[in-house]
Amino acid sequence: MPKTATKSGTSRTHESSRKKRSSTNAQTQIAESSTAPSDPSRWRASKLRDSDTITKGNAVKQYHLKQSDFEGIPFRTEQTVAKGRFITSMYIYKERDIERRAWEKHGGPEGYNKYLTKLRAMRIKKHGPHSYFPQPSTYDDPRGGVYGASIQPGIPSGSNVGDPYVGRSPTLLKIKNQMAPWLWTAYNKALSDLDEPNWMSIGLSGRGLFTEDRDREWPMKRALVPASTYPPRPAHPLASSGSVDRVRAVLEEATSLPEGTQEEDVEDYEWSEDYLERLFSALIEVVNQHGLGAEGLEGIRWEVYDKRVACMHDGIYYDRGDDVWSDGAAEWLDGQFTDVGILLEMRCRGKCPAGRRFNHMLPQRHPRGYASVGVCPG
Repeated sequence: MPKTATKSGTSRTHESSRKKRSSTNAQTQIAESSTAPSDPSRWRASKLRDSDTITKGNAVKQYHLKQSDFEGIPFRTEQTVAKGRFITSMYIYKERDIERRAWEKHGGPEGYNKYLTKLRAMRIKKHGPHSYFPQPSTYDDPRGGVYGASIQPGIPSGSNVGDPYVGRSPTLLKIKNQMAPWLWTAYNKALSDLDEPNWMSIGLSGRGLFTEDRDREWPMKRALVPASTYPPRPAHPLASSGSVDRVRAVLEEATSLPEGTQEEDVEDYEWSEDYLERLFSALIEVVNQHGLGAEGLEGIRWEVYDKRVACMHDGIYYDRGDDVWSDGAAEWLDGQFTDVGILLEMRCRGKCPAGRRFNHMLPQRHPRGYASVGVCPG
């Protein structure tokens, strides 16, 4: 009898265990099915335009991806500037491809949105309810768009609502209202450019050097002084004329820094003396025909400035180490430089005879003939 009872008890125990294992397996299957990737054919359409692109740095930052997540995604390269004039390659992706990879990684749009919600909650818990959270621009932040807006170059100015360069900072809003719109964008873009080459560290830490409002406040305060030295930018380009068209024709021939130029090699590249002679000769014709005012030099000089920035990456730059703003292209907007010492020789004007003649045609902006645009007055 005891043996029979033992067998009977053992049989019931095995049966009960099988039932428990079966129940556990079923629960596991249910749990797995709830987190398994959904059917891609049923995913919602992307809100992005087919033409939308994104840099690798911003993709890491906004979509919270890792290096391995980019494998197999097509890209193209463009030149970008680091440390002022150091030329390096910037990886450009179709943003829809990046979004799709994020969806694949997290089981579709809903799974990815839950992932963002989780990360956002963790960031708020760690940094407070008003902390900046990087995320794609087409995704909503329950706190409002300004908390998750992407910091991108070329943000239209003129409206404070939703301007990611302002964020929630009264200080930045005040600074913006004291700057010309193009300068507001240019100074902020210069800060963003410092972050772009550091996309790996951005991905690891969740933030770059200047992604948060408070990180931008001090350098943008410092920018107010040099920003005040720029002459007004014309609302419209100059009308066509013989001399104006000659300047534009010469600008079309301007050479650019080669792709991949290293920082230590930048000084080896400059517009040639022959090219500068032709450019300054054309500018002198504009002055002779139209004068120094808005219909003449004051208008055409901006086209030269913009070309110089585009070709030689000589524009507005922030040196974090020295806490100083500079603009290597500002000489094209400046007044007459003194020919005493090496100041003129260091400028494009001092490298050719026509440049020196051009320099002496200009009024002085600084009483001693020093540089006065894009710098702190001294």
